[in-house]
Amino acid sequence: MAAIICRKTRVAYFPAPKNGSTSLRRLFFELENGFQFREFTINGRPVDLFWLYRNQELFKPVAVPAGYEKIAVVRDPVSRFLSNYTWLVTDRNDAFPEVREINDFVSSLEKIVQDSPKARFHLMPQSAFLGTDLSYFDRVFKIEDTAELCRYLSERSGLKIDLPWENRSGSNAPRLSKNSMRKLGKIYEGDYALLHNFYAFQES
Repeated sequence: MAAIICRKTRVAYFPAPKNGSTSLRRLFFELENGFQFREFTINGRPVDLFWLYRNQELFKPVAVPAGYEKIAVVRDPVSRFLSNYTWLVTDRNDAFPEVREINDFVSSLEKIVQDSPKARFHLMPQSAFLGTDLSYFDRVFKIEDTAELCRYLSERSGLKIDLPWENRSGSNAPRLSKNSMRKLGKIYEGDYALLHNFYAFQES
């Protein structure tokens, strides 16, 4: 996704799906404009946060103004996959004809991402959105470290910032079989290498 440049916090934020990006888009919009975002229409076309912030773009380096810092939020790859599965399948945010059990979903993953552009986009590795070298960023936050991220943004903006995560599923995370875990470990092997300072693959 395209970087979001926020003058109030002097950061360039690089989003990745299911890494808290909806909450952060809303936050940066409100900080920049002084009011909460709500969907609107221009010439008959609905405009949401994803269209507004060019959701479909993949990672590319950007020039940021002097004094700005580049930041990203990362997540354990298997945890992120499970969140995507729940959002796409259990919560019916894609046009699957039926709710597929998690291990059946994993075993059929190649065909699913071939047939569903939405699934293909959301299940891309984090490297597609954050690049292959995290040293590009000035700060990288784990999604679990919401308090640390809020302190950082508060310090840079001079405002008190709280960040309730949005787009969370109300469903419990499904259980993966050992075969499914092994397959996901191979699929996201590159992400685990990228995020080795933050997460390690746990097969069981």
